[in-house]
Amino acid sequence: SQYRGNDIHYYHYDGLGSTRVLTDQNAAVTDAYNYEAFGELLEQIGETENNYLYTGEQIDPNTGNYYLRARYYNPASGRFLSMDSFNGFQTDPITLHKYLYANGNPVNFVDPTGHYSLASL
Repeated sequence: SQYRGNDIHYYHYDGLGSTRVLTDQNAAVTDAYNYEAFGELLEQIGETENNYLYTGEQIDPNTGNYYLRARYYNPASGRFLSMDSFNGFQTDPITLHKYLYANGNPVNFVDPTGHYSLASL
């Protein structure tokens, strides 16, 4: 939940952990969000200040990039802005790509640390 003054908003997520809806204390929808596959915000209905969007991660409202702890991710390109310090796994070649987000498969994977992908829940 998010508290701002006297306002309380509750987060509702999809299977990737992306914020889809915010509701108020009366369970009324105040905001709704739609994303493209790699996380670019396609539509926002409502005006509640909220920096936690795609996969529940924090977006920089000035750049549109997501902060994933180890590095920043650009949803428009589907790539990280800096090279991964994680070497990857020799037995899983796709993990050797230094800029790729979620193994190139954001429907089934997330990358919460900026180092390697995890299967979504």
